[in-house]
Amino acid sequence: MAKSPNPGAGSNAPTTPSPDRAAAGAARLSADFDAAESAVIGKLGAARLAALSGAPIKRLAGQPVAELKAKLGHVLDPRWLFMQRVCGKVVRTDATTGRQMPVPLATVQVEDTDCSLFAYHPMGSQWSWLFPFNCRREVIATVKTDACGNFCVWIPRFDIDWVLRWRTLRLCFPVLFERPNWRELLDDLRLRIPDLAEPGPRGPIPGPDPAPDFAALRRTALMTDSRAAEALAHFEALPGSAFGEDTSTLDQALDAPATLRMAPPLPADFLTDTGDKKGGLSRVALDTVAAQLKLDPKGFEGFDPRRWIGPMRRCVNVRMPEWVPIIDVPDITFRVLQDVDGDGVEEVIYGESHFDVRWNAGNLPFVTLEADPSARVAPDCFPDEQIPCGNAPAIVMAGRLPLTGDPTTFDGTTGYNLRTNRPHPSGTSVDALPNPPARSPAYGKLSLLGCHRTHPAATHYRVMYRHRAPGSAAFGPQTPFVGVSWWLYRLNGAGVGEWHAPTSDANGWYPINLPAGPNDWLPSEQLLLDWPTGGAYPDGTYELVLQVGTLPGNVLSSAAPVAVVVDNHAPGFVFDIAWRKAGDAAWQPIGGNCPVVRRGAAPVAVEFRVTMDVHSEHFRNAYFHPTVCGNVGMVRTSGLGGGDGPLGFEHWHTAVGDQGGLMQAVYTLPANAAQGSYGFFARSVSRAFDTNQVMVPPTPAFEYEATRVYQDASRLFAVFNAD
Repeated sequence: MAKSPNPGAGSNAPTTPSPDRAAAGAARLSADFDAAESAVIGKLGAARLAALSGAPIKRLAGQPVAELKAKLGHVLDPRWLFMQRVCGKVVRTDATTGRQMPVPLATVQVEDTDCSLFAYHPMGSQWSWLFPFNCRREVIATVKTDACGNFCVWIPRFDIDWVLRWRTLRLCFPVLFERPNWRELLDDLRLRIPDLAEPGPRGPIPGPDPAPDFAALRRTALMTDSRAAEALAHFEALPGSAFGEDTSTLDQALDAPATLRMAPPLPADFLTDTGDKKGGLSRVALDTVAAQLKLDPKGFEGFDPRRWIGPMRRCVNVRMPEWVPIIDVPDITFRVLQDVDGDGVEEVIYGESHFDVRWNAGNLPFVTLEADPSARVAPDCFPDEQIPCGNAPAIVMAGRLPLTGDPTTFDGTTGYNLRTNRPHPSGTSVDALPNPPARSPAYGKLSLLGCHRTHPAATHYRVMYRHRAPGSAAFGPQTPFVGVSWWLYRLNGAGVGEWHAPTSDANGWYPINLPAGPNDWLPSEQLLLDWPTGGAYPDGTYELVLQVGTLPGNVLSSAAPVAVVVDNHAPGFVFDIAWRKAGDAAWQPIGGNCPVVRRGAAPVAVEFRVTMDVHSEHFRNAYFHPTVCGNVGMVRTSGLGGGDGPLGFEHWHTAVGDQGGLMQAVYTLPANAAQGSYGFFARSVSRAFDTNQVMVPPTPAFEYEATRVYQDASRLFAVFNAD
């Protein structure tokens, strides 16, 4: 990877011109198709096409697709030589925030893959696992991801048809070689949640079919698999689960293959290291399986119980042995490479993949490839269009949020978003628009974009800020951002990705001009500052001013100040539960380790008083509800500070000045309810929003409700029939 020199003080290196990105995208698409047409069919591909058509392999191997159309189009089914376009995205999940960040300028290789497999169908499991060995791979297409990690690639249709034909001719194979998607896993979790009768009719909820109850599903998942619970928390934060939101993003996420690395329930001796340096662990497993199948283990060399694929869907209407060998299974797989260490050589960041795509789908789904933690990621993607600039500096956007020019979306004087997470006059989570304007702060990393090439003599720029703490009336002194750096990336003239990190001097001045080259720096050459709020930049109101000038500190021009309110903290709350037998006057606290409620040897109804005291300047909503054991639910008999809603006993801020308060409700557990584990779950949510999350047109970009910054609490206890 080429290194990018950092321009020195006073550098006047020419900046890279900004070509028409739409035209460049069209040219790239045309070039990708030309490359697909000229792609040479390898040995595996030739064998597949020969098996479909009956043509001799030697007439097919080593031939470009376009030449095959010309030479053999009259004897081959023309559909086999069509090209199928498959699109996807390479991402890496941020370990701290859980957000999927784009992996730019990575090489995506599409491979013909033949692997032999051991199919493992453990008794009592609804899933199967596959163990690959003797794999052969052959690259059939290559493409680069763009600045947003997206890619589209052309695949010969005969490759897809061969995979489908091979599977459909074999009983259960169309099922076995598909990963479950998240919808299927959620359906399985949903079956474990008891169907409780509502205490009273609420009437129909307007709008489309509601999204899954992610909170209830996540509580169930926490008892079975924490990885599923983590994924559900991610789904819960996506737009599409609240009233009036566009569901396309959520639907795409739910229909994606589940990426739970759920280990197969193998016998313990399979994973016991024998101390043999020559694969002793694998040998124990191989010998055991071979003996069970009465086969020679020499035919299955390469089998390793530590390398598995799954979980996979299981064929439930056919009885299957626990272990089944399947020889030479065809698939089309992906490998992703990126230069992660700057040595000019790309390393594998996603590979050894299997069954990434459901090839039998009518419209092939969007493919999301999860890179490993070593992958280099970019900030969230910005609009392709350049920000128009005049002769005055300006901070124009924070991510996708306009800071100027749209007073219906953002108030540059107060620093608040006026659309996202509006008040609900009803006080519940379902409240149709129109609603009063919001007053929502930003959170997380803010990518400030704007105009800094506005003065002919200016060589440097900096962003100054004044901070006002929550509850304070006065701003602090004006201070420059110092030491904040971020990655920019582009392809050089040889098509190799190169990276550059803008850095400031001790007074916060950054060079205006970036190192010159044949392509723009991405995600944008108008990215002024990738500002990590929180930590060194605490919550509060920030007044931002962009300055341009020359070193050592000559300010030539300053932008008009713009305010941004930042809040990275969820509303804090106190959560307390007390109980008593029905008819008693005194309440007893529930606390300590392993709390127990004794409702009498002859059980009687018990009451639970739940108190939630929540306060925050940017309070959006809070709620709590019971979690029960068996099919008899708790009934709420009284309450204050909230009301029944889709989320439970809840309160949504009714005006921008509503900062929460005391919520209290009493629930009764009938005497005939089962003994076991019960509890209450509570959540408080901030109005804070992500400046890079926008809606799909025609919905206004920031007209949504999103749960981004929140705090949970759960109290569990056992109910026994004892005195």
